[in-house]
Amino acid sequence: MHAQSSPIAHTRRRLTMKRLFVSAIATALTGFVTLTASAGEQTLFSFDRPVKEQYVAQSQTDLDRQQIEQLTQKWVDLWSPKDRPFTGEGFEEIFATGENEILVFDNVEGSVVVLHSLEEYLDTWVPMMQQFAFWEIAIEDNLEISVNGDLAVTTFSFVGGGQDGDGVEYTLRQYGTHTWKRIDGQWRLVHEHLTAGDGSDV
Repeated sequence: MHAQSSPIAHTRRRLTMKRLFVSAIATALTGFVTLTASAGEQTLFSFDRPVKEQYVAQSQTDLDRQQIEQLTQKWVDLWSPKDRPFTGEGFEEIFATGENEILVFDNVEGSVVVLHSLEEYLDTWVPMMQQFAFWEIAIEDNLEISVNGDLAVTTFSFVGGGQDGDGVEYTLRQYGTHTWKRIDGQWRLVHEHLTAGDGSDV
């Protein structure tokens, strides 16, 4: 005949089982950490790397995107001299400099211009743009930025136009792809591809 367990012993056994169950659940959940982003989205981090390391990497990517967005806006501003002379000054802070460090494909007036350096870029566009009394462009709120380590790609379209010295008005829409590379700690534009679109409705 077995002795019956006391109520206290029975309660202790139930508490022990409950603690073991809770511990097992907690152990299973430690492999995942959820970080709530400001936009309300959730980014799931794997337990394969320390949370701090992953958070720092995510913060660096956000910083890279912010820097590239600022450089892209500077590119737009330089291409929007309005009624000021287009000098080309400032592009050296965006493009990689030196011979054969960039590759540019620009579609203009039905032909493709291929350029291999910032010097060629300025030698091509400065004389052409100086024919205009006014010129301005703006991105169509569709800038996409993808960052992967020391390389990044942006895609966008922009509209704009202006007026030449004879008062003839021009409009355009173009679709752009930019490839960026981190050089000596700074993001620099190494590839530009612009394709002309339909500017009739601009």
